[in-house]
Amino acid sequence: MNKLKYLALLIVFIFCSRAVADESADRKACISQIQKLGELSVNFAAANRGRLPKSFDELLSAQKTPDRSLLVAPLAAEKGKPSYELLSPAEKLSGILNPSRTVVIRSLYSLKDGRRLAAFADGHVEILDASP
Repeated sequence: MNKLKYLALLIVFIFCSRAVADESADRKACISQIQKLGELSVNFAAANRGRLPKSFDELLSAQKTPDRSLLVAPLAAEKGKPSYELLSPAEKLSGILNPSRTVVIRSLYSLKDGRRLAAFADGHVEILDASP
């Protein structure tokens, strides 16, 4: 009987560990996606006299091979529509007073802890606390 309890506990531990590992991998993939989108946004602005893209279509069209999969995050509930939003479409980078504190792309989904991913005008990415 004790052997069965230990076996059951081991199975539960393995499944829980796997779930945590899967979530961690998805979270890393989401961070990588928004980093790439932020980088593309900064590169787009550099190639367009400082103007940020008007839409994700415009942003992705600047790539040699547009990769629409960047727009759908592994942790997003709805896989049929973009997981991110542009917050300053067509704005000029020169008009942004504090690029290191100005969000240009934000996730539309929340991480498991309620926080969201954001790419800033200077190109860095942060995980923002949930809104009060």
